Amino acid sequence: MLRKNDAQPFHRADSHRQAGVCRSCQTLAARSHAKETKVEPTIIAAIVSAAGALLGKAIELFAGKRDPTAQEQVSRIIEKTYETLQGNLTGGCVRVLKLLESGSLLYAPLIRQKYYPNLQLPEDHLKELDSEFRYRLEYLRLNGVVTLVAGGEYGITRLGLAFLKEARHRRDYYADLFGG
Repeated sequence: MLRKNDAQPFHRADSHRQAGVCRSCQTLAARSHAKETKVEPTIIAAIVSAAGALLGKAIELFAGKRDPTAQEQVSRIIEKTYETLQGNLTGGCVRVLKLLESGSLLYAPLIRQKYYPNLQLPEDHLKELDSEFRYRLEYLRLNGVVTLVAGGEYGITRLGLAFLKEARHRRDYYADLFGG
């Protein structure tokens, strides 16, 4: 039976007061100190440097800084995959991409509000419609033209931007992209 003064279920706390620390605690303390390892300063510097570079790349990605090699890679990829994506994406999907083209990160309800700015429905119907938009956004994400950021916001990828550029060049999705 444990008492109020018991530190662990296997021994009484008063054994600490009598002998300083019991043998089982001394053994546990010795093991925990033995497991502590010191990390070389050069390793710490390398980790900090890599984390800084990764953070810089993430900021560049979301701030819109151009990376020439990435742009070239995306251009080569879109040449090979445009027809496949065109077969997968409807005019509605292209309009969603166009809404995200500015680089903004939006939640599904905000995208729905921009997509249907004058829509007036009861709240429960809006929740169903938001669910449909999340489904559409996940479909776009599976096609690689949209990404999920920060646990719920969606943004366009470089592939999505290249797809829109190529669609405009080919004059595909004319009504959705040019409004006519």
